[in-house]
Amino acid sequence: MNIQESKLGENFHKTQDMNELTIAEDPKQIIWDMMTSFSERTWSARWASGLEFLLWEKVRSCSDDLTLREIADFNFYAGLAGGWWMWDKVQKSEVFVDLAQWQIIYSDYITATS
Repeated sequence: MNIQESKLGENFHKTQDMNELTIAEDPKQIIWDMMTSFSERTWSARWASGLEFLLWEKVRSCSDDLTLREIADFNFYAGLAGGWWMWDKVQKSEVFVDLAQWQIIYSDYITATS
């Protein structure tokens, strides 16, 4: 078997250089898939209202609603992609925002809802 073809876990591949790992899939897409999967299994909706805020809090607080693997994956892929998905009311669609922008949005949300 070619080293490049050997799969490590679900989303990593070894390259010819044995010390280098590359991501086989877009980390932004992986986060989106995980978020919509959580929403579908929890509320039977692809994107429940407020999902981005609720899920961010669940990941940060290590909620029992998520497995340890899900928490680790959310943290890993958000860090790797450098952002988080959120609902844009103007575009009426999910948009990816960088982590610095997301943290401001999340902080404003917490302030407004407290």
